[in-house]
Amino acid sequence: MKHLSLVILFFLGNSPILLSAENEQAKTDSAKVVNKTRSKAPTKTKQTKPKIVKVDKEKLAKRAELIRKKNISILKKKVAKTPSKELKQKLALYLMKDQQYKDAIEIYRDLLDPNDLKSYLNLAEAYRGNKAWLDEIRVLNQVIPKWPNYANLYFLQANAFKEIDKLDDATIKYRKTLSLQPKFEDAYWGLYEIFKLKKNNYEGRIILQDMIRIFGEKAEYYTELCQNYTEDSYFEEALAACQVAVRLSPKIAKNHVYLGLTQQYKGNNVQAEKILSYAARQFPGSSFAQESAGKVMQEKENYEVAAKFYRQCIRTDKSKVNCWKGYAQTNFQLGKYKESLKAYKIVCEKDRTVLTEFKKQAAILRINGKSDWYDKYTEAVTSCYY
Repeated sequence: MKHLSLVILFFLGNSPILLSAENEQAKTDSAKVVNKTRSKAPTKTKQTKPKIVKVDKEKLAKRAELIRKKNISILKKKVAKTPSKELKQKLALYLMKDQQYKDAIEIYRDLLDPNDLKSYLNLAEAYRGNKAWLDEIRVLNQVIPKWPNYANLYFLQANAFKEIDKLDDATIKYRKTLSLQPKFEDAYWGLYEIFKLKKNNYEGRIILQDMIRIFGEKAEYYTELCQNYTEDSYFEEALAACQVAVRLSPKIAKNHVYLGLTQQYKGNNVQAEKILSYAARQFPGSSFAQESAGKVMQEKENYEVAAKFYRQCIRTDKSKVNCWKGYAQTNFQLGKYKESLKAYKIVCEKDRTVLTEFKKQAAILRINGKSDWYDKYTEAVTSCYY
């Protein structure tokens, strides 16, 4: 067969007949290859989702504690054998992490170096951990004459004075800190907290405005400024500050609440209702939002909605007397005397001043011919006296 092909090729050469035959064969072979390729189409690989490994934080913390205690034990043995400064510092550091402050204090006392500020700061930190505020102040006083321009020394003293309610001394130290380092933000916050404790909103506003001027617009500044202006009835300023606070921190409930209250105080009741209702729905875990929405709806005599807000407030924080009182009042208006009575009893346990209102409600029941409920309310009022 091979020889016959050669003979044909010899006589025909590159004739059209031969070329046509070769082309046809090539097409056939190509088609077979294509079909074979198609029949073996690549299969899709199944993508597996990465496994989410849950971390047991409590277990990790216990393990870290065991490792820490083991290291402390090892270091104590090493220090006993070779009491070098480096080993003592390592041991003290581990003791601090393990909150063994008294033992750390003993080591840091031994490591005090008159020329090493860090050694005094370490001892001060150990006293701070042990809540020995006066000892911390004493240690810091020892180094201030040698490093009088180190702002952090005065800042740490201010914090310690604040812890023992020596607010005037703390104020002096915070101001000294800022005189040395005008951009010490934590010192501004320290001062602001003192003015809040003293209920001095005027000085508090000055501090907040200073921080805005120095550090720029920050959400936390406007959140405080919004509350500050609202509490002092500067409604125009409050409105502006609260709007910025909501813009910068839309997820903070009290920004919305104070904005709503400001609108209410300005007489914009429709706006106030919208904002406070939104805040209550958006922040179900905020008792402040629930109480504020409850009050505005109660004033509108929408007792049913008000009662819902008060109920959510109680669920969030059972200690909220005003919410219990609002819940009692709104349910009484709705004729739900059982719910109202239950709430009044709870209010009475927390605030005896409700007695006058409680007796008034009992009188209304008598006038309206609700003798059974009148008896129950009267009995509860009597119990409230004792």
